[in-house]
Amino acid sequence: MGRMTPELTPAQSDALKAGRAGDGVAAQQRLRALIAVWRQDAQLRRAAREIALKDSATIDVRSGHRRYTVRLTLVLDDSSHDALLSAKQSDGTDAAPIIRALIDLWMSDPDLQQRVLQEARTQRAGGPRNSP
Repeated sequence: MGRMTPELTPAQSDALKAGRAGDGVAAQQRLRALIAVWRQDAQLRRAAREIALKDSATIDVRSGHRRYTVRLTLVLDDSSHDALLSAKQSDGTDAAPIIRALIDLWMSDPDLQQRVLQEARTQRAGGPRNSP
């Protein structure tokens, strides 16, 4: 098991909370499912990478202004944790910007929302998890 604590925007945190209120899937479970879908979908990986790279390029650490004020501890199975770490090794994209990008994509795409919900239900039922 691997543990990550990405920082999110308040809007991302609120969207995850609203998702739980709507369908009962907790934020951590939703993110595990979102990462599983990301691992299976090359187009989603490309879109998340593009957003994550822009996100990383726009952070100004000298300004003292923090966009990401909400921390969320996420416990991942080893294969998901390794997949996020390998993104860093292969193209320099850190895990936290990828997770934030995935949340943004999920927030704006009803089809992705349904895919993630289905994956979360499959994981909850003990079905196949996080296949490569």
